[in-house]
Amino acid sequence: MSLSYKNIFGVHHIDALALYEWQQQTYQGNFSQARGFFNNETTYNALQAGDLSDVRPGDISSYKNDRSLVSFLGRINYTLMDKYLVSVSYRRDGSSVFGENNKWGDFPAASVAWRIDQESFMEDGIFDQLKLRGGFGITGNQQGLFPQQSLSLVSPSGITYFGGEQIRNFQISQNSNEDLKWERKKQTNIGVDFSLFESRLSGTIDAYTATTDDLLFNYTVPQPPFPYNTIAANVGSIRNRGLEFALSYEIIRNNDLQLTLGGNLSLLDNEVLNLSGSINGVDLNTNYIPWGSSSFLIEGEAIGTYAILQHESINSVGVEVVRDVNGDGIIDQGSRSPDRVMEGSALPTYNFAFNPTLRYRNFDFSMLWRGSGGNKIYNGLRQNLSLLESLGSSNVLESAVDLGLFTSQYGSDLWLEDGDFVRLENLTVGYNMLLEESQFLESVRLSITGTNLLLITDYSGVDPELNFNGGSGFGGDFGIYPRTSSVALGLQVKFK
Repeated sequence: MSLSYKNIFGVHHIDALALYEWQQQTYQGNFSQARGFFNNETTYNALQAGDLSDVRPGDISSYKNDRSLVSFLGRINYTLMDKYLVSVSYRRDGSSVFGENNKWGDFPAASVAWRIDQESFMEDGIFDQLKLRGGFGITGNQQGLFPQQSLSLVSPSGITYFGGEQIRNFQISQNSNEDLKWERKKQTNIGVDFSLFESRLSGTIDAYTATTDDLLFNYTVPQPPFPYNTIAANVGSIRNRGLEFALSYEIIRNNDLQLTLGGNLSLLDNEVLNLSGSINGVDLNTNYIPWGSSSFLIEGEAIGTYAILQHESINSVGVEVVRDVNGDGIIDQGSRSPDRVMEGSALPTYNFAFNPTLRYRNFDFSMLWRGSGGNKIYNGLRQNLSLLESLGSSNVLESAVDLGLFTSQYGSDLWLEDGDFVRLENLTVGYNMLLEESQFLESVRLSITGTNLLLITDYSGVDPELNFNGGSGFGGDFGIYPRTSSVALGLQVKFK
């Protein structure tokens, strides 16, 4: 439960902790600090005096959020002859955030594995371990939904004077959806685990396909028949496919020296299969849903595909000119404009990591390199700092001088850049001292660890590694807090 106090500038929300802080300041006699919680002096004085008769309509309101989740889970595991493994599970989840007709969801899963190395025909083979496995499962998602998102809600809509009194008006601010239900992800995978050469070489290979149906999304709907212009609903599906490889090889392995190289690689592919459907009996043909700066959800394309205007030149007065793709003499900036061209996606198509480790007697060394690529980034910060019309009111980049762009009314591929990068994520050097003659200490380890030490990329921004969490900022860089680099010294003492 929280309280909301309306001041002369709008509504200032104060939760229970803030209200407690206000009370503490009041009790301690710090009235100037307590008064700082309220720009409305009348409201503050009324609360101080314990008299609410002077509080104006709308100065105090309340809200309550609660949600419930109930889950039932059962699992059966079976192993035959230590060669054949089967696992079956079933869970039934119920959540209060969904519509009256769909509170519950059923999510089964099953997996099988075959330990091929245990078969008699593998006794003289080169594999120390060889396992083939596969599985299928359905999972549910309720993230992003508010507790009352399936209900019809109203919100304040100003004050009306009637009969000499103030009357609070209300308007519908959310459509109801009794059929709002779980988003369902169906995933199938097959994989191989192996090791050979006395387990010096080991790895895994996985292939998977995951299809997400009944996407939870806030869709635009027509008015009428809907009283509000958006509704939370389940419409559309997305498919993700991928290959994942992991490999580790001990190049040197003896008592004094060990050198191991390890790494992994993920190849990713996704596609928006469908964005149309029916909501409460109303058919919707939804497409080109904005998902970032000139990126969209488009049927048949990858998530966050850029459909973007094409930069052509900068004219003699410093104004950007974009290409008229369809040749009609008009630059259409609408989301479905024929002047827009598909230019890749904001999501990476591959990720990788490389992890070499070295141990020589009591000395150890390890590092982690990782990276990704195949994606595009809309560098909105560079765009904002490259317009010479901003000189005198804000800073501009040094590169803006050579670019010579005074102004532009377009968001074109001039600001689209490759997002490929390689990062030295971690480097650790350590030394272990074994104290066999000590009465109390067994060992002491000294180490130095550095993080985010090096970034290799052609991207001109601060950091190409953005947060791909969906929504309007997807794939766009409009200024991020830079990742910090750090060096830490460590001392670890182990007692007997």
